[in-house]
Amino acid sequence: MIHFITWLPLPYQRLLCRSLHRAYGDDFVVWFAERNHKEFPYRSKSRDDFPAHYLSEEGYRELWSALRSDREAVVILSGWRSPMTNRTLVMTSLMRIPAFIWADHPHPRKRNLLVESARKAYLRFLSRQTKGFLACGNPTLEYLASLGSIAQG
Repeated sequence: MIHFITWLPLPYQRLLCRSLHRAYGDDFVVWFAERNHKEFPYRSKSRDDFPAHYLSEEGYRELWSALRSDREAVVILSGWRSPMTNRTLVMTSLMRIPAFIWADHPHPRKRNLLVESARKAYLRFLSRQTKGFLACGNPTLEYLASLGSIAQG
């Protein structure tokens, strides 16, 4: 089963989840960190047709149990800086579950040398803790390749 883990059920993520659910059916579930956030007060008025869980309500213990009971679990983690990244990667590493990081668009900005070096080191660390990055679009692929965290191919 594909366990897609993302921060908020914003329209973009919900559209992606509906598409993944149509493609994979019962082999897809989404885990949102929160229902809403003060920065993104969006609240859906419609009921989604995909299975969804909320870590803020159910907790990481429930995610742990779901991953442990799924013999064919694959995790797709939405973003490398998300609030649930470290916990999720620790869980998947301990359980030896393949995890991918989904990067949908780059946010390149000029950083000082120290911050940029730390960022590259962190992304190299993440690339060793995961099966890989799922990069959407050439700009994202080129940005990740420029950081040295992936090999283009």
